[in-house]
Amino acid sequence: MPEVSRASEQVERSQANSATTEAHSPSLRGDFIWTLFGNGIYAASQWAVIVLLAKWSSPEVVGAYSFAMAVASPLITFASFQLRAVQVTDVHGEHEFSDYLGFRLLSMTIAMVVLTVLCFGLRYSASMTGLVEALGFTLAVEAVSDVYYGRMQVHERMDSIAKSMIIRGVLSTLALVGVVILTASVLLGVLAMAFTRMLVLFFFDTRINRTLYPVPVRPCDEIARPRWIFSTQKMLLMTTLPIGLVSVLVALNTSIPRYFIQWSSGSRELGIFAALCFFQSSGNMVIGAMGQAAFGRLATSYARADMRGFFPLVLRLLTLGGVLGILGILVAWFAGKQVLELLFRHEYAARADLLTYLMVAAALGYCCQFIGCAVTAARIFKPQIALFLVVASSLTGFCYLFVPGHGAAGAITAIVGSTLVQIAGFSFLLIWYAKTRWNRRHTVFQSADELVISGSPS
Repeated sequence: MPEVSRASEQVERSQANSATTEAHSPSLRGDFIWTLFGNGIYAASQWAVIVLLAKWSSPEVVGAYSFAMAVASPLITFASFQLRAVQVTDVHGEHEFSDYLGFRLLSMTIAMVVLTVLCFGLRYSASMTGLVEALGFTLAVEAVSDVYYGRMQVHERMDSIAKSMIIRGVLSTLALVGVVILTASVLLGVLAMAFTRMLVLFFFDTRINRTLYPVPVRPCDEIARPRWIFSTQKMLLMTTLPIGLVSVLVALNTSIPRYFIQWSSGSRELGIFAALCFFQSSGNMVIGAMGQAAFGRLATSYARADMRGFFPLVLRLLTLGGVLGILGILVAWFAGKQVLELLFRHEYAARADLLTYLMVAAALGYCCQFIGCAVTAARIFKPQIALFLVVASSLTGFCYLFVPGHGAAGAITAIVGSTLVQIAGFSFLLIWYAKTRWNRRHTVFQSADELVISGSPS
């Protein structure tokens, strides 16, 4: 019976995918435009939050918000296990959407419990604990939406993902702005943001997910309902744990400099650094859009050992990342002070020299993200753990050396050094595994040709 059920589910998946593909078959350019638009609006919404905090409060408040995010983000990121990447690359339909949804809900619940214990264990103040918990819950809701995005991406519905991100970003920002203006409380603003994200999850993401089941093999409610089967959840954990460890190490790469700045220079310096970093984060949204739009094609090309299709696409992405990085450096060099004065306040504009230096680090980071996207698309998961351990260790060492004496400038120097280490590691993994896969494929083809020749009549 389990074999029959599994066969039925695979038939259902195949029929649904075929019907959806026929009805909706966008081009790479269309995927990119929608993804760029959605990520751009979402980035602008996030950027508006930082502008609001910088305009209506002091750098110390921005620093407190940044530190709370640095505490909550790594744990929630780890509990996410990059499940969306596993969904998209599950081309053989090993697991159902209900399994992925159940796994994400369970992992988020455990993460919130651990986050609560961590706050009490580190004896944070009541205000900081509340802010950390609220941001953690907001990120957890976003992580649940990401599972629905994974299913949309499998069906190449990047337009639906973009629409969800736009609605979520705009509404959550308006909610935070309105609550902060009325109450002057950042905590209540973050809670309002979490509430609006829940509304988008329940009334948009779940509705779009239902439209992706055009063939009623089983009731839609049964297919979309979270499912917890121990063996399946255990298998998903074993599959995703390596990239979960990678993702938390990536998140720590963002948080480690902030820990050191808070420790050595205080919340004010951290607030200025966090505000400047958002220009880099805005670029990361564009890079993420490009990477997500190309991810499925990268995964398919690598799975087929089509390196002539795989590497040219990687090079195109790297070129785009380099161009974006150079543009950021030029804008920061020629107009950084004016931009900071306009968007924030004079405390930030006085540190315009840091923005130019930060955009140099950003340019390297954009290229690094694209190489990392290609490595993940190739399902090179476990070796990334060792690489990111090296990267996190190098970043910690660089921060220890440079941050105490130089503050935010020292943190940027540490980021540049660790990014170069990461680029070198990603490049080695990608070239090594691609070469191995290419050689293995041609060895198989050569052996097959020899069998045909030896078996042919003379």
